[in-house]
Amino acid sequence: MITIGIYGIHDTMYKGKSTCATHDHSIAVMKDGEIVTVVQLERFTGVKHDNRLSVFISSLLEKYAHTEETVRFVSVNSFMGNSFISSDGSLRIEPSGEINVENIVSPAMCRFYPDGLRRKYVEAQIMSHEFAHIASILPFVGDFQPESLLVHIDGGASESISSVWYYDGKTIQCLEYTWNKTKTAVNNFGINPLVNFILNHNPGDHLASPGKLMGYSSYGTSRPDIAEWLKENNWFLDFKGSKSKMLGIINERFDTHFDVFDSHNQFCMDIASCIQDEFEETICSYIKYWAVQTGAKYLYYGGGASLNIITNTRLEQSGLFRKIYVTPASNDSGLALGAVAYLEWLDKKCVKLHSPFLNSFDVPTYPESLSFSIEDVADFVQAGNFVGICMGAAEVGPRALGHRSIIARADNVDLRKKVSEGIKKREWYRPIAPVIADIVADAIFDDVVMEGNFASYMMGQYRVKDEYVAGLKGVVHTDGSVRPQIVRSDDKEQSFLYSLLKMMYDKFGTIGLINTSFNVRGKPIVHDPHDAFVVAQEIGLDGVIINNQLIKLKQSVSIK
Repeated sequence: MITIGIYGIHDTMYKGKSTCATHDHSIAVMKDGEIVTVVQLERFTGVKHDNRLSVFISSLLEKYAHTEETVRFVSVNSFMGNSFISSDGSLRIEPSGEINVENIVSPAMCRFYPDGLRRKYVEAQIMSHEFAHIASILPFVGDFQPESLLVHIDGGASESISSVWYYDGKTIQCLEYTWNKTKTAVNNFGINPLVNFILNHNPGDHLASPGKLMGYSSYGTSRPDIAEWLKENNWFLDFKGSKSKMLGIINERFDTHFDVFDSHNQFCMDIASCIQDEFEETICSYIKYWAVQTGAKYLYYGGGASLNIITNTRLEQSGLFRKIYVTPASNDSGLALGAVAYLEWLDKKCVKLHSPFLNSFDVPTYPESLSFSIEDVADFVQAGNFVGICMGAAEVGPRALGHRSIIARADNVDLRKKVSEGIKKREWYRPIAPVIADIVADAIFDDVVMEGNFASYMMGQYRVKDEYVAGLKGVVHTDGSVRPQIVRSDDKEQSFLYSLLKMMYDKFGTIGLINTSFNVRGKPIVHDPHDAFVVAQEIGLDGVIINNQLIKLKQSVSIK
């Protein structure tokens, strides 16, 4: 049997434009407990956060649904609705009864005409958005451990912002789903007008706010007087006025004389820090309450809130759980993956373990051999060059983890500024992450980093031991932390990157490299070799590795 997961609920339109209430559409295909492919729609179309799956679904399914094998569909719902209908009418998945979050999956009616003429009889179900976020971790852990708390927190699922479940080893019980308990903290990171003023965002930029605000908040201090003022005014979530009106409110309350919102202004940084602090306190308190109520030993945590790595690390260091698991596909692009994984888990109570490199649609497989010398790449990068990587299947989720990355030396602040602010055109305050081999990470971090799974997916922040800070000074953030990805020696799909990191450490003493996503600002991460070559030239990289080839586009001046 082939299981096909879909997240493609239609969006609404406002003045001829999508509101992006739904976004990050995707499909996932699974057979016998193993992922066949994942397609994040934005990688296929080149439109960031694309929400037009209904337009492209027929061509995407052609390779997988035109088969004599039994096919079943599972469609993930949202607060926008429960039905999925393709633009050409060839696929219709609609609920056959009442949808109930606690049931996780509900029966659906399906009409599927693969060739547009003849109906193919298939099974179909609709899965709650809430649990699909949680289930997206299954391909990376295989199973839920008994005595586990399963938590989703996101901007909006089907009937909640946050949901909590308990798994005793036999059954999954829904404990709560609610719009209210984490709503303010989550909305502050997506739709807060004051945040938009500070970060110079439009209201439609809500998908970009969370990551930027998290990085920016590290430059501030959470001041009690500012926090009290924000709480008195419901964090200005309901504010409808202009920038000048907001500045007037601030000036009157704090006896300041601001005439513009300036991201370099310490007061603005302190506002951001208060918002981050409220988010951490809310999320950690919410999860702690249920940890105490259930006595859970493990936490599986999904949804967009789990991308807040400062909060993740606070949870990890709280001692509430023996281990915390987060999914690399934590945003909505992982919903289809969670849906197929859950159905296959129901069949077998276990799925096969996978790497995060699941975006395999129409790209070459990971190369078995290389046509270039790893030492040549090491010398090239050590000289101060910027190199793009496009090898094998792409990462699932929002993080580049070595298959669609730009790498450079991590020990030089000027190189970090050039790649982040120059090449990528990112804001000055946004942190950039290092990638480090496990043999080095074991020496420079405490044991908790190596024992957890956060660092495999760039989902936690940690302090580097003092004697190693100089070797990572280009990526050490203002609060003294780094947000690393650790590559392990037994990861076969990271054999090139691991060998490069080891070579650079052995030959030059370089303890890590910058790892940032391979894309143009405002565009998705590159997907196929052609995209990689075009983008590498467009943004001015010095070289690009495409599968088993190294292409040197230009030679930079050597940096010591």
